[in-house]
Amino acid sequence: PAADPIQRALTELDLGGGRVAVVQVPVYLHGDDGVLGLRYEAALQAMDLSCFPSFYEPWGYTPVESLAVGVPTVTSDLAGFGRWARANGLDAGGGVHILARAGRADEEAEADLAELLESALARAEEPERIVRACREAAASLAWPRLLGAYEDAWERAAAAAAPRAEAAAPRPARPVPVRPPAEEETPRLIRFDVAATLPEPLASLEELAGNFCWSWDAEAPALFAELSPQRWERCGHNPTRFLREVFARDLAAKAADADYVARLQAAVERQRRYLAEPPPDLGAAIDRRRPVAYFCFEFGVHESLRIYSGGLGVLAGDHLKSASDLNLPLVGVGLYYRRGYLRQGLDQDGNQVSIEEDNDPRDLPLAPVFAADGEPLRIPVHLPGREVLLRAWRADVGRVPLFLLDADLEENRAEDRALTHRLYGGGQETRLIQEILLGKGGVRLLAALGLEPSVLHLNEGHAAFAPLELASHLVHEQGHTFAEALERVRACTAFTTHTPVPAGHDVFGEDLIRRHFSNVETWLGASWETFLALGDPHRRGSFNMTHLACRLAGFVNGVSRLHGEVSRALLHEEWPGMTEDEVPVRHVTNGVHLATWTDPELARLLGAGPRPGADAFAAAESLSDEELWAFRERARRRLLDEIRRRVRKNFLARQDSPRLMGRILDGLDPEAMILGFARRFAPYKRALLLFQDRERLLRLLADRERPLLLLFAGKAHPADDAGKALLREVVQLSRSPEFAGRLVFLEDYDLELARLLVRGVDVWLNNPTRPLEASGTSGMKVAANGGLNLSVLDGWWLEGADGRNGWSLQQERSYPDQELQDQHDNASLLTLLEEEILPLFHRRDERGLPTAWLERVRHSLLTLPPVFCTDRMVMEYRDRAYLPLAERGAALAADGGDAARARAAARADQRRRFAELRIVAAEISDTEQLRTGDRLAVRVEIDPAGLTADDLLVELVLGHENGPRRLELMETVPLAPADGADGRLLFAGSHELERSGRWGYGLRVRLRPRDEFDLDALRLARWA
Repeated sequence: PAADPIQRALTELDLGGGRVAVVQVPVYLHGDDGVLGLRYEAALQAMDLSCFPSFYEPWGYTPVESLAVGVPTVTSDLAGFGRWARANGLDAGGGVHILARAGRADEEAEADLAELLESALARAEEPERIVRACREAAASLAWPRLLGAYEDAWERAAAAAAPRAEAAAPRPARPVPVRPPAEEETPRLIRFDVAATLPEPLASLEELAGNFCWSWDAEAPALFAELSPQRWERCGHNPTRFLREVFARDLAAKAADADYVARLQAAVERQRRYLAEPPPDLGAAIDRRRPVAYFCFEFGVHESLRIYSGGLGVLAGDHLKSASDLNLPLVGVGLYYRRGYLRQGLDQDGNQVSIEEDNDPRDLPLAPVFAADGEPLRIPVHLPGREVLLRAWRADVGRVPLFLLDADLEENRAEDRALTHRLYGGGQETRLIQEILLGKGGVRLLAALGLEPSVLHLNEGHAAFAPLELASHLVHEQGHTFAEALERVRACTAFTTHTPVPAGHDVFGEDLIRRHFSNVETWLGASWETFLALGDPHRRGSFNMTHLACRLAGFVNGVSRLHGEVSRALLHEEWPGMTEDEVPVRHVTNGVHLATWTDPELARLLGAGPRPGADAFAAAESLSDEELWAFRERARRRLLDEIRRRVRKNFLARQDSPRLMGRILDGLDPEAMILGFARRFAPYKRALLLFQDRERLLRLLADRERPLLLLFAGKAHPADDAGKALLREVVQLSRSPEFAGRLVFLEDYDLELARLLVRGVDVWLNNPTRPLEASGTSGMKVAANGGLNLSVLDGWWLEGADGRNGWSLQQERSYPDQELQDQHDNASLLTLLEEEILPLFHRRDERGLPTAWLERVRHSLLTLPPVFCTDRMVMEYRDRAYLPLAERGAALAADGGDAARARAAARADQRRRFAELRIVAAEISDTEQLRTGDRLAVRVEIDPAGLTADDLLVELVLGHENGPRRLELMETVPLAPADGADGRLLFAGSHELERSGRWGYGLRVRLRPRDEFDLDALRLARWA
């Protein structure tokens, strides 16, 4: 009750024993609700007056229902019905009272409403006359009358459409733009495109550009860049747009270049062979018609497709690429953001400036998705008071199709067209609607395409409505109850969580959820309470998408070993009967797509092909010091050249100080060790940690014998004022006389800049507050290019660091106070730079080579990329989640879902009986004076309420105490069933104590899971 907004308001009002009594019935009245036992219309008919003073309602049927049963009603002039009633004179004694709310303050309307209620209830009119007047008013809206108006509207619409239908020609392959009629007094210019005609020898460039797999072919990007390097840069490395804008003379020159044509044909043939390779046999459960459906809010496939913000999207893009390389039947599902995320600029004070952009799909290798009848596919999604239509775009990421839903259609209202304009834009309701469009719309899209996903993989909780939409399909199309559909959905859903803190989970207020899911009974065939409990199991008044995803999944994982531990603590309340270490959240450590991120020059040195994989890095063992250092020198110079270009471009664009620009450019010393830091500017990332002791840092930067260059990049979320303040401080430092030329901030951190940085830096700094980095992947990319990591032992680095492939700040906290810990970490960081890292980098042998440094580089290449890659990651998902989940889902779908029906019935019975189960007795031998080698004897007696010994697990749980809910070195000892009497079950066992120390133990009875993916069973546990 404390979380209910109505109850909270009543508590604040403190009505006491006054005239007004409030009876709240928070359920749908359908006759067997357990509260009134009456259907809604029967309860309504017993009222003297109904009141619906809406602030906004497109129409509002509830007042009409009230009139239909003879009860006068209150509506408002902001409701469609209220306005219609006033226009038709129904407020003049017709049982309709219209509250004036338009243009008035709530306080005025409240006073009028109180007066209206007093007068309406005090009026002594004949009940028969009131009932008759109400029903006459309702009769004017009876369907026989409305249908006539509809038929008239249909006839008019058909008559208006007939000439257009007769004149319509068959849809041409390429639509012809029509100039909209208008007159203006200023220049009126309308875009149209004229693409260059490709000479015959270069015709296959369009084929190459049509699939994003060109972007991870080491040789393909150069084929576009060679045609016109400046235009390639101006087009943002977007081959589709580039081929429309490149000059015919440039094409003609290359068409006559036999070497270029041969390299082009080799790249195209390589792409064709790659795409034509048949998939491996994964059994009957997963194939191209029954793929894994990978849902994510953002995808970072390439810098030209700007529908990503950071690590989550880049990981999703790498996931698709490795799924393609492994030939895994998988499809991606996301949203198409016409305005993208944030293009970053800076003003002269260091403030982040958002630059507006338009991701015109005509400029991208996106194809509209068509329905079976050849018309553009439209996916309807119901929102309050209206229906939004979505179109779908298809991007081919190698062998993996990525489907992107887009609400920017002329058929939609202006505000609805903007729903998918911006990634992470708008307020709470926009975020909720985007998640509805992704989840509901994504599953409906797959169904419209004839795809039956074998597994749903939710990459973060944003997509958690997708399994519910699949459940709705099973309810309506296959006749399942919601409980039965839930069995099938849980059997085939995987959920990956990426956040290590509660604030990172999407949470929506119950009032907002109720507004958007008021149709839950018809959508899912489930009660409101059942639906709400999935996202708000503890009735806190907030709907948590992570909790929803956990309750719909059979496989839940974090993204590193430490993040798995953190997530088990964070999500313990989902499985309160388990100890923290038993919470069924596993981990699959993230990786990176090596062919995307590895410098092509290094790939050639390693003897790899155009798409290097994990096996290529074993060749680093045989690279000579000369080869390795020459590559690193060239990579560093390439990075510095690009920085010079970007600095000049950005300073000129904002008309900034040429003197400051000169100082920055003069500081780009090719002999300096480059230390890079690039990530989202959020407080826990600690972007200012390095600058805490500025005098000491400046002494390091002033050392001409051991030059050091700091490169920083990153964006702050537009709504994150703290992050923007951190970014501003770093930029202002980079412009200060002390740091200019020694610290450079690079604007608009995106995939292109990320590639340049991870390929060119010598050391990569990562210093978040531990354990708030779920995984991190940028350091993995640096390692794949011969850079070294300097990092907190958090996320992936805790698993990767071995003392020889980089440097680590200490794992344990020295101070509970974060400010003191920051000072301590800053001192440790500067000491490492002063005493180990800079001396090692600048120490040369007689050949002028940093041999000790190169030994670390070589060891890093050998130990990190082969493990921390998305090929390994996707194979883990395939073997640990996709294949077993697909097989479980197929088993429950067999014979029309009979197995799911049986399981749902059995689980409902088990749940009911488990609630009645009692632990009658629990005994353990004396725990005083114990020594190693002694045995603990345990006996538990249960009144099982009809459950059998096979239904239950009875366990002795023990380990070394580590807090109220945690045991270290925990052991679980199953007790064996023995003969019981009077319908009771007896379980007994013993355990030998092999370790000394302080122990804790407990005796637990829980429902036996059907298998390791039966996470729901783990919620039924009881401790003696």
